[in-house]
Amino acid sequence: MMDYRINSNKAKEILLNLKYNDFCYAATNYNAGYEHEKLYIFCKEYELDKWGEPEVVKIYIKANLTQIKSGKDFAVVISFHKLNEPIRYLFK
Repeated sequence: MMDYRINSNKAKEILLNLKYNDFCYAATNYNAGYEHEKLYIFCKEYELDKWGEPEVVKIYIKANLTQIKSGKDFAVVISFHKLNEPIRYLFK
């Protein structure tokens, strides 16, 4: 995130701009105690600032949608980084 000068406001902007066609797949969470939850994988292409040079970057985003005690849905971003491996989009 430092390479592309992504602060909390920029991360929020990127997350709020996710679209259905950025979705790649869903997977079971294999962490102990969380096996009932699903992980949702997205890859968002976004133009970022790499210290003065604009660069289009594929950002790998893994989120967990769960519920808090009140029963309301709550999303937790688990991974947010430059894509390291090829990925397939479900809707592209």
